[in-house]
Amino acid sequence: MDEARLQEMWDHHEIRQLLATYCHGCDRGDEVEMASVYAAES
Repeated sequence: MDEARLQEMWDHHEIRQLLATYCHGCDRGDEVEMASVYAAES
């Protein structure tokens, strides 16, 4: 497997993890958890 494909798979994994964290925060009404997925400068 080439390095570019491996990086793409890792990027997709990271995005799915962030989305899961955000959705969990939405379900629980936890604004701190929802905010935790954003970059510090955003």
